[in-house]
Amino acid sequence: MPSFTGSCHCGAVRFTVEATLPLDVVDCNCSICTKKGILHLIVPESALAILAGGDALATYTFGTHTAKHMFCRTCGIHPFYRPRSHPDGWDVNARCLDDVPPFTPRPFDGVNWDQAIDSIRYAARMPDVTFRDFAMAVMQNQLPTAVAQLQTLLGLSEDHAKAATAFFHARVADPAFMPKAMGLRQAVTSGSDDEIGNILVECFGLDPAQRATGVATVRVHHPRPH
Repeated sequence: MPSFTGSCHCGAVRFTVEATLPLDVVDCNCSICTKKGILHLIVPESALAILAGGDALATYTFGTHTAKHMFCRTCGIHPFYRPRSHPDGWDVNARCLDDVPPFTPRPFDGVNWDQAIDSIRYAARMPDVTFRDFAMAVMQNQLPTAVAQLQTLLGLSEDHAKAATAFFHARVADPAFMPKAMGLRQAVTSGSDDEIGNILVECFGLDPAQRATGVATVRVHHPRPH
């Protein structure tokens, strides 16, 4: 996957981010995004690495206080932050990337956030891996592979994916467990968000925030049935 470097204006904060091409960049019209002029590149937790300046960041919150708006204490630029839409991931300011390839931002109606949010929740490309691949990796005790697969499938951080994989692995030998795991495939193709979320909790032991991220990621790859 391509990797890009970026920074704040003064260079105190530097980072790298992995993202697929073409870049899926969002232009939000909410009050804070309009005032900051940020263009959003939303990525999973594992895709961003802070190279320098983590201690140079300050954080601003408002409203629900879910989003953690980070900015450089010296120059005031917002290179990345924890977004309300993806609290288990990162939102990178595409304007802060170095030598970024051309992209066309797509609009997001942040003024009407609740009605529009489904359009951007983990707008990732279709993964090459499936839940069956993950289950096979676990049963073959290929746990590092399974962790990486679950990061892709559910948009989890590496640490959260490790914990979820361990939860699944500890139960995979139970004859009563596998029918629940097999039910995930049916749920993602024809079930409701609640059905998917409940199975994710049963299979992976996710907390509410991870459950929401997992459902949103699954929905990008498997939109709601009509």
